[in-house]
Amino acid sequence: MILLGQLEIALKSKNVGTITSFRLNFGIIVITTNYIFYR
Repeated sequence: MILLGQLEIALKSKNVGTITSFRLNFGIIVITTNYIFYR
C-alpha cells in the first residue's frame, strides 16, 4: 500500500510537470506568433 501511494504521488507530480511544460511551450508559441503577425 505504501509503494502504491508513492507511485501515485510520482505519477501526479509527473502529470503536473507535463502540464506545466505544455503551458510554457504553448505560451512561447503564442508569443512568437503574435510577435510575427503584429510586428
